[in-house]
Amino acid sequence: MREDLYQADLAWLRVVAATLSWKANSQNNNEACLKRLYLNYDFQRTVMDSAERKLLEALKVIPNPNSRAQGFNCLISMRRCAERPVDQLVRGRDLLKDEIAQHQKAAKEGLDLFTKEHLEKEIEEAYVNDTVKCAVLLMFAELGCRVTDLGGMVTDDKKKAEAAESNCFVIRARDVLVIRRDYKTRKVYGEKRDIIKGKRGKMLRRCLQPMVGGTLIRLKGGSMCPKAQLSARIRDITGTNATTLFKSWVNVCRLAGDLDGIRDLAYKRGTDLQTVLSYYA
Repeated sequence: MREDLYQADLAWLRVVAATLSWKANSQNNNEACLKRLYLNYDFQRTVMDSAERKLLEALKVIPNPNSRAQGFNCLISMRRCAERPVDQLVRGRDLLKDEIAQHQKAAKEGLDLFTKEHLEKEIEEAYVNDTVKCAVLLMFAELGCRVTDLGGMVTDDKKKAEAAESNCFVIRARDVLVIRRDYKTRKVYGEKRDIIKGKRGKMLRRCLQPMVGGTLIRLKGGSMCPKAQLSARIRDITGTNATTLFKSWVNVCRLAGDLDGIRDLAYKRGTDLQTVLSYYA
């Protein structure tokens, strides 16, 4: 076996080994084991190249250009780890820039989004007819939250809220304190505490009062909603999905020229402003 060739391709060989589910421990990822794998290296590399070609073919039929760009990024990362050329893949990804811009422009037209008037009317009507729906809509309006943010305990006992490890909606004398400990970007932004006050705070207090001791989102039978079913349950309650609601409120701010409003939603959501402007505005 050519030792120089083996050393030159060692990085790529490790990627092959990982892809073939070779566990990284002393028994099967040591030098001798890698050399045994190298004896069949040409076959393994052919397998990887074939998989790459199939992925590139699959990317051609994905309608969302942002998703196709993510596919290219995945392939580029694998090739860079393996110290293989990425120029063609980078050019392929860059060709998507115009299409991505057009896709984002179409989204900004708001064809699938709700107007401010519609959103406010939904909140007012739900306040009279469906307090759970009203509470969910108020959370999106005030916090730009994600689905998992709404999984948590409703309480009027601050001590219980402080002792809990989950998200909490704390009913206080004049407002509602929302404590989020379980949300997508917790590792970046840490625990979040937001106060909903004023007219919306009063509405939310009334909506949450019957739920004290339970959770905001429940299954139709009244039992606690598992995290995996939160998205579907919120769609049942609101008639739409979390992304559309968030985009709609961002679009309300955009049409009003209210950058500070978008910045506030991004901060409360736990997302950097540039991401919101690029993908949601």
